[in-house]
Amino acid sequence: MCPAPAKTSYSEIILTAQHLLETQGLENLSMHMVAASLGVRAPSLYKHVENKSQLVKAVLEAMLVELGQALADAAQRHNLKDDLQAMMNAYRAFAHQHSTLYPLLYSRLSSEMQPDTKVSATAVAPLLQTIEQWVNQEQSLSAARIVVAFTHGFVHMELAGAFRLGGNVEEAFELGIESLIEFLHKFHSDKT
Repeated sequence: MCPAPAKTSYSEIILTAQHLLETQGLENLSMHMVAASLGVRAPSLYKHVENKSQLVKAVLEAMLVELGQALADAAQRHNLKDDLQAMMNAYRAFAHQHSTLYPLLYSRLSSEMQPDTKVSATAVAPLLQTIEQWVNQEQSLSAARIVVAFTHGFVHMELAGAFRLGGNVEEAFELGIESLIEFLHKFHSDKT
């Protein structure tokens, strides 16, 4: 006698939970809600994830994998300046695409919900690899943090509607990218 076929898969659960997080918010998410959206009973989910915290962690880790892939796709290694500019734009596009969930990646969540550090490191690996071509390896993490801090801060303010004084936001973002590239280029020149 064959075992009964699985009614849902891990990837379906994660995608459904991501959609519900985006539309209903973290506070309203429940295992029952995810199960109902999938047309299964809640116990079916427990074969794949232990609880809500593990589910949220899995969603955030899936997002980080997606971000890492977007950064890797943007970095084609043809020109360092172009690669960095493309990665910063890809990061910004990712944040806009996931505007309601993106802030969770940088929130103070319980330790059970926090993405694994290895997943986070893999997500930013393309950025680090590109920056390491400009600065020495000891300085690359600091330089990458500067790039991410600018990009995240800009996007966070943008998503929050904080740029209310008018002007061209696209132009401001591009100016920020150019300034960071100039800084990294100067830093590289001073080291050689």
